Amino acid sequence: MPSTDASPDRTIASQFTLQVCTSTNCSRKLKEAGLDQYHSLGEIYAQAQAAGLEKDMIIEDGGCQGGKNCKLGPCVAVQHEEFMGNVALEGMRASEFSESVFHNVMTEGDAARVWSCMENAIRLMADEATAEVDDE
Repeated sequence: MPSTDASPDRTIASQFTLQVCTSTNCSRKLKEAGLDQYHSLGEIYAQAQAAGLEKDMIIEDGGCQGGKNCKLGPCVAVQHEEFMGNVALEGMRASEFSESVFHNVMTEGDAARVWSCMENAIRLMADEATAEVDDE
């Protein structure tokens, strides 16, 4: 049964890293829209801050997530300590899911969509951890 807690599990959240691409392609797309190269990073950080998790997880700028992804950028990758590389999250668009990278994250709404997927992943993992404990 899904968790009904108001806030995501901090321990589970700490296992995730959100990496916002600041490559030339992604930065150029932001600049063309009249935005700073760190705008997307700031929007993602603001979402984490609103959830009270900005100190529990890593939110950082990063390099190119692959030329194809950066052409669709600005892009955001999610990593988890138990997996190698980027992970796909439930709620990503089909093209994002296949590449394990969020595309075109420019606005507060885009960042909210990324964050919604992130919170959902945290809740699902917390629910799985609870179920494993209950089964023991």
